[in-house]
Amino acid sequence: MPKKELDLSFLIQPVEEFELPSRGLHYKDSILKKGKLHCRPWVSTDEKLIDKFNRGNFYDILKRLVKNVLEEKIDVDELTTGDFFYLLNIKFKNIFSREFLIF
Repeated sequence: MPKKELDLSFLIQPVEEFELPSRGLHYKDSILKKGKLHCRPWVSTDEKLIDKFNRGNFYDILKRLVKNVLEEKIDVDELTTGDFFYLLNIKFKNIFSREFLIF
């Protein structure tokens, strides 16, 4: 009996390309200079980080969330504040947009 190949392509998460609001103008000699980043959807481990929010680690958790979803391996501290919060806003929008109307 011949072996069947198991199709696991459904496990590969789709990656979206986002253009940063800064368009990479503020970055020098970095992947960020292109002005585009690739993000994967949040998974349950990323969403579990939200449960760990408190006053002391709020910003660290947000940085970890952004770092986890980026395909490019960059230091999140290099992002401008506008680009950082744009990525967070896009990710939250993509999570809740099916259930809530977000303008």
